Amino acid sequence: MYEEHLNYVKEYFALHGDVPPNPLMAFRSKYQHTLRVLGWAKRLVRERKDVDTDILFTAVIFHDIGCSEGKEFHAERSAKIFYEYGLKMNLDLTFIERVKGLISLHSSKELLKEKDTPIELIILMEADLLDEEGALRIVWYSLDKGISGAQSYLDVYKHIIMGSNKRLINPMVTEKAQYYWNEKQKIVEEFTRQLEDDITVN
Repeated sequence: MYEEHLNYVKEYFALHGDVPPNPLMAFRSKYQHTLRVLGWAKRLVRERKDVDTDILFTAVIFHDIGCSEGKEFHAERSAKIFYEYGLKMNLDLTFIERVKGLISLHSSKELLKEKDTPIELIILMEADLLDEEGALRIVWYSLDKGISGAQSYLDVYKHIIMGSNKRLINPMVTEKAQYYWNEKQKIVEEFTRQLEDDITVN
């Protein structure tokens, strides 16, 4: 079933667009992001018995399908697209409603800290946040700065540091996600430390 869901999302992006506003940043494909978030979700639920993985994984697969029409309000659009898909596929209505609810709320990251937030929504948001962190963020920020016209390695260094300053607080809730977040930040810290040393070597 997940393969069928993924094929639908892949074809939807192919028809409606899966390229960021800057075509030179095609490496930030939303479909590839979806696959990585699914991988993170699977990693985060290993050995857990309190998660409805069918609902979670389905929500992950469809969580950004509405991005093909612009980032603003994409969660609501994604939920609507999934709802229509679910009806077309004759999925259980209760299942459809629960998945739709997760998708529509996944951008509301403040819900991570709310005690009544369903564990499936927490893990969806954690998996979403873990993508493009650590080593991937270094690659992304380096390419981004190069595309926009970096004049020196110092420009790239400052760009990465700027992103790091926004990530000083670990936003994760589950123990596994907290661990992975901290490990990813360590990678960036060590990289920027060595980059600074290389730039200022004398």
